[in-house]
Amino acid sequence: MCEAPARQWREFLRPQRVLLGVTGAALIAVGYFMYFTHNSAIGVPIAGLGGAVLMACFFLPALSQVEYGFPFSLKVTAALRSREADLRKAFEDQRPDFELCAKLLCDDAATAQELLTAGLARATLGWRGPVGPQLRVYALCWFVHRLIAHHRLVAAPQPTTTADTYGVLSKMTLSRRIIVVLNEIADLDVEQIALIVERPPSEVQDELSNAKRALAMGVQGNGDNR
Repeated sequence: MCEAPARQWREFLRPQRVLLGVTGAALIAVGYFMYFTHNSAIGVPIAGLGGAVLMACFFLPALSQVEYGFPFSLKVTAALRSREADLRKAFEDQRPDFELCAKLLCDDAATAQELLTAGLARATLGWRGPVGPQLRVYALCWFVHRLIAHHRLVAAPQPTTTADTYGVLSKMTLSRRIIVVLNEIADLDVEQIALIVERPPSEVQDELSNAKRALAMGVQGNGDNR
């Protein structure tokens, strides 16, 4: 199954952020001391300022960059919406690449679009890391799993409406087709593909070599027929 990256505590705890956090905690301590020890009302705004600093440098970034398991009631709606907007923008920017992969993996264009939309929606819900290169692999993983599940449920070949263009691909097994498209079109390496299709890298490499030979023979055959 597709796995989101582990929580990146070291990346999150940057020196500047730690310094601001310490400053915020110190302000809270000073405010608490002034209010309860010296009965000074000035301690309240000082402690409030410290709390605001802690919120700004730790709590809100945690929601928008990495999810740390806060209870739902504590999540800040604005930060979550910003995070979801960043994810959607990242998917939209890469949608032409996703759509090409989907079209090459599924002969029926309408089904390809439905499976791609479902895969991206699932990736948006499950992603727990920052918006970066790993997000693309994660989204492709969920699309592939939706494609495999659909293939098993339908249990029948889909109509090949683009036989002249994808004839060689259409004759491959679904697994081999996924492997070669992810390598050639999505530029994923063998190790990344192995994680997606849940097979050993050695088997993926063998399938990829066989697929490339089949494609090469198909191109040569088309050339001979001209």
